[in-house]
Amino acid sequence: MNHFNPQPQIPAKTLATDLDGTLIPLPNNDANVSALADLFKHHESGEINLVYATGRHFESVLEAIEHYTLPTPEWIVCD
Repeated sequence: MNHFNPQPQIPAKTLATDLDGTLIPLPNNDANVSALADLFKHHESGEINLVYATGRHFESVLEAIEHYTLPTPEWIVCD
């Protein structure tokens, strides 16, 4: 007899973050750049859902994503 015991699916974590001074890389700060690279890796693997919560307008958020090569979030909460 063959038994199948599926592993329970662990839900992804969700990180809500501002953009300016938080997620946009700080110039000449290797620790910041390294930490952001780790965060982006976890997002790409599906371990973390990403929410941008910012006072920027929607178009400005899209421009920042493109300009700073930020990952595309699952949600955007903006002005």
